[in-house]
Amino acid sequence: MKIYGDLLTDKEKGIVYDTFEQIGQRRESLMQLLATLRVRESRLFEDINAIRSGEEMLPRHVIAHVEPTGNQNENGKETTRVISISQEKETRRDALERFEKALTAIQAEIRRTEDSLRALTESEAKTAKKSEPVPKIFDVLNELQNNSK
Repeated sequence: MKIYGDLLTDKEKGIVYDTFEQIGQRRESLMQLLATLRVRESRLFEDINAIRSGEEMLPRHVIAHVEPTGNQNENGKETTRVISISQEKETRRDALERFEKALTAIQAEIRRTEDSLRALTESEAKTAKKSEPVPKIFDVLNELQNNSK
């Protein structure tokens, strides 16, 4: 497919440029996403192993209850005092369940990302096999710039 830059408005040229730029960045962004997901997966495995070897009851939230004292500090802010501190705890089983759900979601996203990379690779291979040569992104962009002069 040939794109004639002299027939396009500046806005349309911008759309073409952005489209080709996005196509070029698609593989890179998928690879970055896959790397990030693999790091998350590794961290979740480490956390799951730490939970399995830890205590039976784990603190989940620490809540401090405070009330104003009626006094002010040197900055003019009202001071407060701690009345009580409470901890919400969960069992090791509940913590493991939460982390395993998160791990499952990460692994599903990894599979989808790998599928997208595979589809992109197959699409590029099919395009390269067609009889019509595929224009390089920079060639198309240069042609657009040259035709608009």
